[in-house]
Amino acid sequence: MAAHKSVFDQYLCNDIYNALDTGNYTSAVSKADQVLRQKNIPLAGALRSFALLQLDRDEEAQSQIERILMLNLDTNVLATLSMVMPRLGMSKQLAELYVLASDAHPKDQKLAKEALTSLVKAGMYQRAQQSLLKQFKSKKDPESYWRYLQLVVLHSQTLKSPGSKLALTVAQRLVKDYPVQAEQFTEETLSLYLHFHILLGDEYLKAALQLLDQPRPKELIGNSVGLQFLQREAWEASKQHDYILNDCKARIVNGDRNWAVIEYFVQLLVQEALQKDSRELSTDGIATLVEAAEKDKWNDRGSFLGALELCRRAVQEKLSKAFLKSYNLDLLELVVKYCSRFDSRASCFDDIRPYLDALSESQRKILHTKAPKKEDLTSEDGIARCVNWQKIACLLNFNTGSSNRCGQMLSYYIESLRHARLPNTEMQYADDLLLLATYSGTDASDEEGQIFAALIAFFGVSQSNRAYHVRLLLVRLLLRLGAVNLASEQFKALGLKAVQWDTASFFGLDRNTAFGGSILRANLDYYNNNLRAFYAQGQSELPEVVSRAFNNNKFSQISGLCEFERCVFNSVTRAIVDLDIIRAKIVTQQLTGASMRQAISTVKRIITTAEDAFHDQRDYSLIPSFNDRGSQVLKSLLQDRPARGADYIKAMSNILSLYFNLDVVEPYEGSEGLTLAESNLVHFTTSLRRSRDDTTEANTALHGFLQNTSDPFATLHTAWIGIEGVRIASKTIKSDTEQNNGFSDSVVDCIVKIEQKLISKIENKSATIDLDHLRKKISQDQVFDKTSDLISTVCKERAENLEEVSKMLKGLAYNPLDQELVQQRIDVRKLIHAFNMSPPANFPGAIDPPLDVTGSDRRKLLAEIFHLKDGQENRIDIEPPLWIDYGINVTFEGSFYCNFNATFLDCGEITIGNKVLFGPK
Repeated sequence: MAAHKSVFDQYLCNDIYNALDTGNYTSAVSKADQVLRQKNIPLAGALRSFALLQLDRDEEAQSQIERILMLNLDTNVLATLSMVMPRLGMSKQLAELYVLASDAHPKDQKLAKEALTSLVKAGMYQRAQQSLLKQFKSKKDPESYWRYLQLVVLHSQTLKSPGSKLALTVAQRLVKDYPVQAEQFTEETLSLYLHFHILLGDEYLKAALQLLDQPRPKELIGNSVGLQFLQREAWEASKQHDYILNDCKARIVNGDRNWAVIEYFVQLLVQEALQKDSRELSTDGIATLVEAAEKDKWNDRGSFLGALELCRRAVQEKLSKAFLKSYNLDLLELVVKYCSRFDSRASCFDDIRPYLDALSESQRKILHTKAPKKEDLTSEDGIARCVNWQKIACLLNFNTGSSNRCGQMLSYYIESLRHARLPNTEMQYADDLLLLATYSGTDASDEEGQIFAALIAFFGVSQSNRAYHVRLLLVRLLLRLGAVNLASEQFKALGLKAVQWDTASFFGLDRNTAFGGSILRANLDYYNNNLRAFYAQGQSELPEVVSRAFNNNKFSQISGLCEFERCVFNSVTRAIVDLDIIRAKIVTQQLTGASMRQAISTVKRIITTAEDAFHDQRDYSLIPSFNDRGSQVLKSLLQDRPARGADYIKAMSNILSLYFNLDVVEPYEGSEGLTLAESNLVHFTTSLRRSRDDTTEANTALHGFLQNTSDPFATLHTAWIGIEGVRIASKTIKSDTEQNNGFSDSVVDCIVKIEQKLISKIENKSATIDLDHLRKKISQDQVFDKTSDLISTVCKERAENLEEVSKMLKGLAYNPLDQELVQQRIDVRKLIHAFNMSPPANFPGAIDPPLDVTGSDRRKLLAEIFHLKDGQENRIDIEPPLWIDYGINVTFEGSFYCNFNATFLDCGEITIGNKVLFGPK
């Protein structure tokens, strides 16, 4: 192992560097081959592996690296390999290379730092601990001390008890031998110190907490919310509840309205009351919350909700209400008061939902009478108020579930669109009215009800492009109806980004998405363009982020970053999608060569991942429900019959282990988390695993796939599982036995029955299902060519009631002589005339401020012309003359300069970005 840079090797690889710099990776591979044919230079091989990785030729890149590792490597080669090996899952091998290089050159501090960093990136915390402990004992430097403690914490979090506690106890000896001085703490080191002792437990924690009473730690905690939470966590771990209670009380009295602090305070008051025979709440605690709310004049949501939470918990835990009454605290009165003050805020319903559940039936009826008698949908405040009260009515089960209510919600939604803006980046308040309408018209167990609900949702997303909740619900409805291609289109329209691919992709990736044909193509595209790139990027970038935080001593961030890294790498979504893609390629017989080897590698990784190591980040709360009925609808639509989790992953990876002839620790024979068809597939493969010659049991299991199905989803699912069983059997059973011939006949007979049953059912139901890899092409779209009478009526009413302004902005035919439009044009032309005739700004004198080309007078006119607020006109410079139709339809996202003689035809919406320059006409 050499650690000296070879300038000559760099010179020979100059052409390869140039090709990489220009992004011509194919040329870089060719140039590297030319160099390697002349001389086996490790740097050329490393650069070649990098180019291959960019071309998605991972297998070739890995082979190239394996050849390089047999040679002597310098730091240039190591630097190049550090960009390649982590992305190929070879981080530990890279760390070993750096450690060897560092050991060979012990005086090279930069190489030693790289070696330590590579160990951290690879998660080899124990090796890194040894290196840092050795460094600390020789230098006695604080940085090595704290980094060592951080690595101990990280290492303990990767172990199970009692190993995790043992690792911490060993490190405690160092803390005992080299005690920390309170005045030396920083925010980061104090955070690590507390975290370390919280993990150690009560025995050591109380002694550590004594340091917090000294001036320096007190100052740091007072200035950091994160340290305050850690301190409360430490008190909780050491059962010092009085400290927490007093701390929360002091913060509330001093004006802290953080909901976490208030909720914690209420929780402690309730726990204290439950320990008393009288079950009475502390009068001092009640007074603290009431006085805080009164100090805020009941206008602060935090302090108001604190009083509500206290009443709710008193009802829930059946505590004595005597002291509550003495402070005039009544749950119903507070709920009514809260609604009257905050019902124009979008968050009102979510704020009070827990307290509505605590109301009695008679109290609910009283609350319902407090709703506005007439809905005002002419402003955003009025729309928010309508949405909140309609959600309350839904939760309280008043006037829900009827077609009249569905039509009423739709009419409210349409009316609101006339008066409220449609945001570019978020939902409009009224979108929840559409969601209520969809729930009112949905019966999750009835196919016609699902079609009706899908039609309502289709109408909504065509009107409001950012109606995320409705679009997600529409995707699930379409998947249930078998309309996979339509669902795929709607899912792509969501435009998910970054971590949303891990938390929300399950909405569009149902059990049937890997069935093959165009469905497989669509989902392969989605996987390759989004999910695969996200997980690959996370695998390479997250260790880099962790190491950067480690090197910069950001100890408060490191544990969270490492946890996020584990969540991404062992994601349930990732494992399920990987398995789906492999199984789909088995069904369509597309696994060959490199794709076969990649599939085997993926299945091995999933099999070796411990069952309790999978992290489920799927967010089932993205679509809200407003009552029990809505929750039942969502449960049916979202849980994928039943929800796929660790049991499903274990079952499917075991099935694939038979197909790829891989060893497994224990064959899976359970049925938890599986559909009936999937359970049959498990039974089928288990029988094949027992005997690949006698197919009697497997034959019986195969016929089990022909179960009665009630809807297109189940029919499609059963057919897919049956075909998958056939593919596995055809690869597994010996082809030269007589029993196999009989089995083949049975397979053909079985698959024909499946297809006939499937075709018959689909033709009868007229569902939209695309199975273009089967013998008969099926694609019937007539279901969604139908239009519901209700939707037709609503759409007609919507078109008739649209104002001319709305028609103009939507690109529809409109009357330009409409009185409102004419008045707007006249008003803006008066302003334009004044603007074009306005004199330029005066040239500044010696002591005047710098020249403002536009001047204050023109800026006031620009603010009126374009309806600008909050000083936005100060970032806009326009040279006269200027010509414009309306002004109000132009939106500026930042600073803007426009030279003379510009014309804005804003009969449609115009958006101008930040730092935009327009030249003269």
